[in-house]
Amino acid sequence: MSLSRLLVLLLLLGSGIPVARAHHVDPYEVIDRAFEAYKTHNDYAEARAIMSDGLRRAPHDGRLDPEFGLFFSVYSDLVRYDGNPSFALLLAEQGLALVDGADRPDADVRNTLLVSRAHALADLGRYGEAVETAAITALWMGTRFGDAAREDLQREAEAWARKASSGNGELPEAGRLAVELLQKAEAALAAQDTATAIALASRATLPQGAGLSENAVRLVNAWSRQVVGAAYGLEGRHRAALNTLLGAADLLVEEPWDRRTRPRLMADVTPRLAWDVFIHIAMRALDLDDAALASAALDVAADHASTPNDRYQLLVQQAALLMRDDDPVAVAAAFARSEQEARAAGDEENAALARFYASVMSMNGATAQQARAEAARTMLSQAGRAADAAAGNPQQVEYILTTAAWQAMIHGGPVEAVLPVARRAFDVFRERQRLMAGYETGQEAVRRERRRFLETYVDALYETGPSDPQAVRPAPNGP
Repeated sequence: MSLSRLLVLLLLLGSGIPVARAHHVDPYEVIDRAFEAYKTHNDYAEARAIMSDGLRRAPHDGRLDPEFGLFFSVYSDLVRYDGNPSFALLLAEQGLALVDGADRPDADVRNTLLVSRAHALADLGRYGEAVETAAITALWMGTRFGDAAREDLQREAEAWARKASSGNGELPEAGRLAVELLQKAEAALAAQDTATAIALASRATLPQGAGLSENAVRLVNAWSRQVVGAAYGLEGRHRAALNTLLGAADLLVEEPWDRRTRPRLMADVTPRLAWDVFIHIAMRALDLDDAALASAALDVAADHASTPNDRYQLLVQQAALLMRDDDPVAVAAAFARSEQEARAAGDEENAALARFYASVMSMNGATAQQARAEAARTMLSQAGRAADAAAGNPQQVEYILTTAAWQAMIHGGPVEAVLPVARRAFDVFRERQRLMAGYETGQEAVRRERRRFLETYVDALYETGPSDPQAVRPAPNGP
């Protein structure tokens, strides 16, 4: 594929994308100038210089707008044609991270970047990865630009496949490849690697009208959105998570869902996919105080809870709804039942979590100051035990300890009892920040969402400072 043909294709694609002309650097204007420079002088160096200058001037407040995704694709192909596939791959992957970090990623721009990524990988001799990247993207090329564009990319991918270690020249079947990508994405999500999970799940999205079963496409794409939505939730991007998960739900229902009543699912939706989509919708809806949506989602999730952990998660979300109805007796009874079920199943982690939640309710119900102080100490102790039981899940540990510190502070708990819990929470918080370093969008969202925790920690230090200078001294491994 020639540079001019590729640029024309990309510019045609760009014509259908809303352009942020108010931006102080217009990515499409820079692309136009680079294209004209190449046409006029047949000089890659001049075109690269224009793109490089545009990219250098583009960030505002240290960040790029998602509209620059297409810019990265053009720049990647330009430097690849100029003989630098390593830099081309870096640019394509930076563009993908930028696009996937948006609350509403643009599928056309993402697929354009995947074409650039595939060619860069092939030029580097990484043929197997190039084939994997191109197999699904070629279907998108067909639906977006016609069969000729699809066949062009498929022929290139078949040539790469012949050079790969298998050497058979066959492309992987798109549906099977999508499932494999989603399985890898779920493994990355379980390891708290949200950037990889989002990237892999996004690449698994199948285009409609490409000769694949319509229901299979809907199920795979719903699974893809569920993984991305769960990853956004881990990053604290609750609104983006809910929008993505609702998009997944729309692919699973027989008719449009009003978000308030129980939807009717397609017959071939798997119980696990239904559970994963609707329990996460309920969680994010509760984060955003949409109790009606949470209730409707929990009605569906309840039919698909198949493991003790599923049933416990369901109970926790149901208890959260009851708390909004100010029914502490019902909530306490729900947590008592969940503790009994967890202990009967040998699940100490969820049993400890149930005891912690019950202790939070007891503290909230205490009226006398002395009784509340004692209840706060008990609650903080239960939080420590629940955190110990959940040691393999850093996000859960941070949530338990942060919730305990916050609840104790706002209910006048003894500061000397709160501070060790807050310190421990901060240690976990800092370690999770370190593990997420390098994923700018996720980091920014997490920083915004955790401001409350940092305020709690500072409040605890402030409260202890005037009367006890030793109390604010950091622990040996503390902040």
